[in-house]
Amino acid sequence: MMRFPLITLLLALQVSVLADEPETKPDPNLRLVVTDWISEYDQIVSICIYEQEWIPPEATRWPQKAILIYRAVVVGVHKGNLPIGTQLELSHTIEDPPKLFKEPFRSTVPGKLEYCFFSDESSKKTKEKRVVLDHSGFSRDDERFSDFFRMELQTNPELNPASEQGGARQPDTAPKSTPKDKGKPKSESKRRSP
Repeated sequence: MMRFPLITLLLALQVSVLADEPETKPDPNLRLVVTDWISEYDQIVSICIYEQEWIPPEATRWPQKAILIYRAVVVGVHKGNLPIGTQLELSHTIEDPPKLFKEPFRSTVPGKLEYCFFSDESSKKTKEKRVVLDHSGFSRDDERFSDFFRMELQTNPELNPASEQGGARQPDTAPKSTPKDKGKPKSESKRRSP
């Protein structure tokens, strides 16, 4: 009969001891990394990755290097002038690729949210998308970086925090009204194309 209360007591003590352990503090150097990226890159966007493609070393022009390509869409703009909905193709060169993936493949990704940092010089715009060769970033779930980035969104004047709350900044494409348009119903005023 004494066993049940003793086990309960031991479990309660263990939980109490675990709860008293100090929390790990974030590395302050990570904040420096985030602030360096903010000042270094022209474009800072929230993206949703929807596809990945693996190109093994045998299919690349470099021996012993593979390429992992993520395809994503811009869902928020924090710095720069990319419109929401811009398609991105992010290339990663893998120096020592795992031997497990010998064949090329392409697969869908169930909406992985990330922050992406890149410069205009490191990207190439095509008709349908922007191909980004040199970039940095991290998952929105990665608390080590995301917490610092969210703090910067609130305090850094270079960044657009409205995009983080869903009020994304887009290039100004709304028709401007002229003085002669004032007072007329919208259906009668001239509309300008963007």
